[in-house]
Amino acid sequence: MPMGDYQLQRRQVWGRFQWHMSPSGAIPHSAWAHASPRKWLSWMLSNDRRTHREIIFPIRQDDLVIVMIAPVNERGERTFKQPQRGVQRSLYDEAARSPRYTFADIIGCSPTLVHVREAARQAAQRGASALLVGEPGTGKTLLAHAMHAASARQAHPFVLTDCASVPPEQLEAELFGGGPGQASRFEQAQEGTLFLKTLDAMPLDLQSKLFRVLQERQLLRAGTGSIPVTCAVMASVECDLAGLVAQERFRRDLWYRIGVVQLDVPPLRERPADIPLLIEHYWECQRQELGRQVHLSTAALRILEMYPWPGNVRELVVVVEQIFKAHRKLVIEPKDLPGSVLTGAERCALERALQQAQGNRTRAARLIGMSRTSLYRKLKAFGLPLKNEAQRSPNANAKPSGRFQDL
Repeated sequence: MPMGDYQLQRRQVWGRFQWHMSPSGAIPHSAWAHASPRKWLSWMLSNDRRTHREIIFPIRQDDLVIVMIAPVNERGERTFKQPQRGVQRSLYDEAARSPRYTFADIIGCSPTLVHVREAARQAAQRGASALLVGEPGTGKTLLAHAMHAASARQAHPFVLTDCASVPPEQLEAELFGGGPGQASRFEQAQEGTLFLKTLDAMPLDLQSKLFRVLQERQLLRAGTGSIPVTCAVMASVECDLAGLVAQERFRRDLWYRIGVVQLDVPPLRERPADIPLLIEHYWECQRQELGRQVHLSTAALRILEMYPWPGNVRELVVVVEQIFKAHRKLVIEPKDLPGSVLTGAERCALERALQQAQGNRTRAARLIGMSRTSLYRKLKAFGLPLKNEAQRSPNANAKPSGRFQDL
């Protein structure tokens, strides 16, 4: 049986069984999910009443996974050698050209998300530059991938640079090119899309250089002259650029140049209707990945829906994974949820009840299902005002539900 090389993106395998990946059968995602690039894994696969023993070599680069698969002979020896570093790099570079996410991966039906999704789709089809604004974890990178996949540039590279995670000296070399033979990000993304993540973290001197490249659509390289810039450029920021401009920490001209289209990605607390849809989606992903039938009780789901999710969708994904890995029971109850979620949901329920009761503590206690004394004790514990004054909450319109005195 010949060796198989499989170039995969996470969205193709996350939470799914891939029957086409292996010459002999399905490969569970859990087989390589926690593997290092130098660790070989083996497992038994059943197919047509025959048992096959195979070995995979997972090569992980960011969110991309390249899986090398080969059968094992009767003596348990693999039938090909471990690939060299150059082979790994070339496989990764080729597979990285494919878009990782599409608009179908953006889950939600709330009006704010639907509006952003449609505006992003239109901007992608027009080929316009876009500035994605939103809190950490809201899905700005996913949206950028989806816009690239929906554009006329989808067959060309999507190149991402995180301006916050790279030292300034290295960032300059990455973006604009370093020594001989080191291609810049603009050159790597030619005809495709360059996505500058966390652009608000870029130093002012590099902002000036970036503006000149975007303005002139030319990249000046020492010894090679000017290189035409043919890629689209998108960027994301996590704070209000107007404030940074006022503080002279961000160039106004760069803001105008990069933000031809500005898309404000809403935080999860502003689209509560999407929370159960996201929980259901990622819960099912975990169920399929781990091969376990685990269910959320109605009370546990109600608490997850009430939690304000300060870390947005990224936090939701982590919490779902934590729940699955911390418990092996069939039904998850409120007491099985992480303590931070229980505490956050309880505080949010108190604030909502106070808002709906217009600050009346007696009525708020009745709404939330606890005594007035217990309510005062909870308010003091959370540092909330004890006087009868109206409370403001980002989710004040939601109905308080559940009894938290036992949590």
